[in-house]
Order: sequence, then structure tokens, then C-alpha cells
Amino acid sequence: MALNIKNRETEQLARELARRRKQGITEVVTEALRKEVERERRKPPRQDAEDFFRRVRDIADHFNRLPVLDGRPDDEILGYNDRGHFD
Repeated sequence: MALNIKNRETEQLARELARRRKQGITEVVTEALRKEVERERRKPPRQDAEDFFRRVRDIADHFNRLPVLDGRPDDEILGYNDRGHFD
């Protein structure tokens, strides 16, 4: 089966890599593609934006349903005084 490269830069890069590695063009292209496919396989599957935002909303809803364990204001919990400094 043939692969016809119609991009001059791509062809030049393949030939240069083959020359530098002292390998055939098919070998270097196969090796480069194999490495890239492996990288892609290790990546988590891409999500569409709608699914991503739905999951974020679900997480936020979950945390919003949790009980409040300490009703103090944030500054009081962190220890800030009325001037914004620690006591």
C-alpha cells in the first residue's frame, strides 16, 4: 500500500531524518508515527465541551449539597482581624 506525500516540507523532513539516522524513509516515518500513536494512546480521551461543563456542574452541585460544618465567615476561619491582618 502506498502513501503519497504531497507536502514538500514533510517530504524534506522525512528525507533529512532518514539521512541523519541512516535509515530508509519508510523506517523513519513508521518509527515517528508509532511514537506519536503511542503518545496519543496514553492521553485521556477528549471530551466535548458540553460533557466537560456538565461534569463540572455535577461536581459543584455535589459540594453545594454538603452540610456546612463551620458557619463562621471565611476571614474568621483564616484568622484575619478587622484590618485584614493576622492577630
